[in-house]
Amino acid sequence: MGEREALPAADPGETTFELGTWIGRRQAFGLMASRATAADVECLKTIRERRLYKPKVSTWAEFCERYVGFTKTHVDRLIQQLEEFGPNYFHISQMLRISAESYRSIAGAVREDAIEFAGEKIPIRPEHSRQIVDAVQSLLEQAEQGRAKARGAAGKAERGPLRKAPLTPEQRMERMRRHVDRYAAELAELRRQRLAYLDHAQLAKLLEESAGRLAGLVYHLPGPARLAE
Repeated sequence: MGEREALPAADPGETTFELGTWIGRRQAFGLMASRATAADVECLKTIRERRLYKPKVSTWAEFCERYVGFTKTHVDRLIQQLEEFGPNYFHISQMLRISAESYRSIAGAVREDAIEFAGEKIPIRPEHSRQIVDAVQSLLEQAEQGRAKARGAAGKAERGPLRKAPLTPEQRMERMRRHVDRYAAELAELRRQRLAYLDHAQLAKLLEESAGRLAGLVYHLPGPARLAE
């Protein structure tokens, strides 16, 4: 059907007002540069379905690139994820990076407003970010172990006893990303507490040391010329 041609066009005056409201609320969606929120994607879905972009541009693709800062394909994928997973996917993505494929493997543990893990329900709220990060990462590890066992059982007769394969660079980086997410969640929780002056100074020192060590690692990474040798 293309760009929802069967939908009736809204009143021009009303459309202009509504579109300006949407764009103003998200500052032309500039905040989506890192991680989209469910509210961001709900806005985009409404704009696409009601064709509220028409007073500004002629096509949905042009609106995406000019006002959202992403391609039509990327924005449509976000809307599809909202329709498939609901808002919780984006709420959790605010706490740690998780692909749609990984989310599918743990979606059975996600309820309306909580994650079920280890016999308890953890509310999907910012104040529980550390628990959410730990629970999601544990669920992902369990899902991966389950897939590994299934692969091992399927090929055991042909390959003999399985040996644990070394981690690939991509797997190592994914593990590092999970550590960073845990670190960030811990920091977010500390920021919500009222720290004494000494505790605040110690936290600041820890962050400076961490930033220095990471900067040193980045500095010693091989450049393009060295990689080509």
